[in-house]
This record gives sequence, C-alpha cells and structure tokens, in this order.
Amino acid sequence: MVGPAPNPSTGLGATYQFHVKTVGTNSVTFIDPFVAVGYEYATGPGDPNFASVLLPNVGNGRFDLSSCDASILGTAYSGVPFGFGPAGLNCFQVRGIETSADLDPDDFTAFITGLTFTADGAFTGTMTPLITAIASVPCRFLTTVARICVELI
Repeated sequence: MVGPAPNPSTGLGATYQFHVKTVGTNSVTFIDPFVAVGYEYATGPGDPNFASVLLPNVGNGRFDLSSCDASILGTAYSGVPFGFGPAGLNCFQVRGIETSADLDPDDFTAFITGLTFTADGAFTGTMTPLITAIASVPCRFLTTVARICVELI
C-alpha cells in the first residue's frame, strides 16, 4: 500500500506499508518498493492538450503509447518526438518499460519526459506511474524490483 505523494521539501518518498504473513528469527525478509512499467500523463482543467511527447533512453528505448481510453496510438522511440495530431490529447499512457530498468515510481526524475502543447497556457497536469510487482523472483536474483522475498537462514 502506498501512502501520500513524495514531499520534495523533506526528501522523503511515499510510505509503503507491507503485509508479510510470515516473518521470523530463522529468515531474512527482503522488501523493495514497486517498479514503474509505464506512466499516465494528463492535463489539468483548462490546460492546452499535449501535442507531442519525447521519451528518454530507458530500457530498450521502445515504448507503447495509448490514449487513456485505451486506443492504441503506436510505438514511440527514445529521442524521437511522437506527435498526437493537430488536436492533441489531454491524456495518454506510455507502457513497455522493462522491469529490468528498475524505475522507482516515487522518483520523478527516473523518466524525464519532454512535452509540447497545442496552445500557449499553463500546465497543471499529472504524471502517474503505472506500477507492478514481480512475485516469483528467487532471492538470489534480488535487484531493486518490487517484491517481497523471504530466504531461510
């Protein structure tokens, strides 16, 4: 369970509350927060629509784009602007970030994204991480990916 949004003034991220059914004196419990596998971008009320997006070089640099109503927009590549047409979009999703990229969903600098807009104005929108947990990863392969792993001592 994730708590409130990160607070940049304290340097603290969101609080995670774990519910591990069994812990004990003869085991080590490894915990790690979730990993981002995509992001949803949305404009705020009265903001101009998104005209294009420029994505960073993360993972294999290839991403699946869709509108927030699940319409497939196509494949975007890192460093190559992806246009949304003359009217633009007020909401879109980027998916296809490999879990091996280990993107921390609480680190807003983990996936620096370039945006252009269809008109001048303010931007009060949001960037929401799409997260996943990886459940069946042996303890010997631990990396910074979302999971809980108990290894017997």
